[in-house]
Amino acid sequence: MKWSARSRIHRISMLVCILAAGATISCLLYQPIEPSLLWHDFEATAYCDYGFTASGVWVRDGVVAADPRILPLGSVIDLKVGDEVHSNQEVMDTGGKIKGYIVDVWLPTCEEAVAFGRQHVKVRVKKLGDVNR
Repeated sequence: MKWSARSRIHRISMLVCILAAGATISCLLYQPIEPSLLWHDFEATAYCDYGFTASGVWVRDGVVAADPRILPLGSVIDLKVGDEVHSNQEVMDTGGKIKGYIVDVWLPTCEEAVAFGRQHVKVRVKKLGDVNR
């Protein structure tokens, strides 16, 4: 079996975390999620700011913010909110309060963002990002 460079780096970083003296659980938990057909549990919030994202693109429909340790910038995800699936959402932003398994969905109005609130969602990773900041 031939492993990709990203896969080798992921396995090596996990091994380093395990072997390091005093390694914490967070070292193991905050690893990028590899693309697959699996759905992962996340919390979702929404934001309504206008401007440029951490990746340098202008905010728009289909842009989400995430913890880059889990969903690197440029990742493409499907987002399941209730029974509705929003395909091909792009992780193009980060946020100071977005830590761990949380996504922040951009919505065009603040009223929509407030109404969205905080809710349990499912995320499926289609492509792992490689956007450099």
